[in-house]
Amino acid sequence: MYYRLFPYIKEDKIYIYNDEHRRIRSYNLVEGGVTAGVGLHATQNAIIEPYMYHYRLAFRRDIAEEDLFDRMFYASGIGLKLYYENLNAFPFYMRGVQLFTKISGANRHILSEVGYNKVTGRLSIAQPLDRKLSLLFSTEYGSFFGHEPVPQDPFYLGGIDNFLGLNKRELSAPVYRKFGLGFRYNPRNSIFVDLKANLLNYGNTDEWPLMEYSLTGVGVVLGYNAPIIGPMRVGAAINQNSRFMTYLSIGYDFDAFFLSRR
Repeated sequence: MYYRLFPYIKEDKIYIYNDEHRRIRSYNLVEGGVTAGVGLHATQNAIIEPYMYHYRLAFRRDIAEEDLFDRMFYASGIGLKLYYENLNAFPFYMRGVQLFTKISGANRHILSEVGYNKVTGRLSIAQPLDRKLSLLFSTEYGSFFGHEPVPQDPFYLGGIDNFLGLNKRELSAPVYRKFGLGFRYNPRNSIFVDLKANLLNYGNTDEWPLMEYSLTGVGVVLGYNAPIIGPMRVGAAINQNSRFMTYLSIGYDFDAFFLSRR
């Protein structure tokens, strides 16, 4: 077992894009909070952790005019995290599984502006087809479980690690489902080539089998695992609206504390 007490401050700049994928507005988001949990290493590669949390979001206008900005939002609640991973490497894994699920909820009458239930989860699988080629599959899901979504705390979508065919965090939605399928080719020790296709379904209500909006995209990513700099990637993609996107990533681009926060 382990115990977690994690105070944190996180700052982000969020961009708003038009239909032509150009930045038209932006705002600064500062989140401060604390989580406290008791976790269990269920196996060598898996953990389960019930936790409590409290956080505040501060929105500051950068280039924006919406009523959302220049205000505070706060909430407190409880949650449960599940995590399993046995990937052989990161980010250029050739075999293994990564599974993450988080369920949380807040009560309007207990140190919260709103009451909600929220779930997010993702699954990534790499299945080797031979020594240099692997089949990649991924899926993600996020929802407010039919409760009124919290407009200040949506899911952000897009980017080289999320959806090929959109800029990083170009879209936000209270409910989404995403599926990805591709191949990873490793011709030499430190060189990787990914060919991927992905489907995104999103909306304001959690409807099955499909919600209001869907988007598809295909792309290719070339990667090099540099000895000192770390992973270097360049990519290109096109979505169903015939919009061509390019990507560049140098170093590790991931949230090292996503398991520690709410």
